[in-house]
Amino acid sequence: MKVLYRLKSQTVETVLSAAVRLGKHRTTVQRWLSSYRQGGIEKLLLQKPRSGRPRIMNPETVERLSKESQEPEGFSSDKEIHQ
Repeated sequence: MKVLYRLKSQTVETVLSAAVRLGKHRTTVQRWLSSYRQGGIEKLLLQKPRSGRPRIMNPETVERLSKESQEPEGFSSDKEIHQ
């Protein structure tokens, strides 16, 4: 649900930037959006949690990236976020 809010409110512009802000992998966010397109909120809410691989980034890094992305000088591109 947070990804939909961020995209609709235009606080993020791409799937990658939404994934970074939420601390999720890009393909996870794409899967959520695909479910939403196919069946709306109902289908999105029916998804079961997955136990996949551990997160790539630790919580401290995710928090730091999230704070930095909200600052006026923030990130200028997705490539800069990735680096």
